Amino acid sequence: LNEIVVAGYETDGKVFALNSNGSNVTGFPVTLNQRTLRGVALKDLDNNGREDIVLCTQTDKQILLIHDNAEVDVLYTALEKFKSAPTIAEIDGESYIFAGSDDHNLYGLTPTGELVYEFVTNDRIRTSPAFYRYGNSVSIFYGSYDGFIYGKDKYGNDLDGFPIDVNSSIITSPVISDLD
Repeated sequence: LNEIVVAGYETDGKVFALNSNGSNVTGFPVTLNQRTLRGVALKDLDNNGREDIVLCTQTDKQILLIHDNAEVDVLYTALEKFKSAPTIAEIDGESYIFAGSDDHNLYGLTPTGELVYEFVTNDRIRTSPAFYRYGNSVSIFYGSYDGFIYGKDKYGNDLDGFPIDVNSSIITSPVISDLD
């Protein structure tokens, strides 16, 4: 078992990284003084062989990157709260961090905070996107409280047949599978 990472919802907003024996990873917990409602995403974003932590906050409406040495960078600040967990996708060999916000946008950022994708819906996005890879292409799927499931290609274009109106708020994250 490797390390376990969780974010707390208390007002001090601690992020815990625990070794398999229950001891803290060096430099943790990190106190953010911000609330995180959902989970974190992990990936080695600086190519040093160690996982970094990405999370979204409600309090200051931010996407944060916690490096493996416990240093914190603010990657992006939105207009409204984040109440979804971020996800990280590899597109054309590059990592992108995606997160939905209560300001009706799904944001896609580079690990340095450059905004590359901004997909607008008609209501809050509290789901984490799912990704489908086929060949050299990646599709991005996410839902919104507006009752639509959205599908985008890696260039930000709507996929054929999307968005799909399901006539009900989408409050859970999509999962991709071949059921038949």
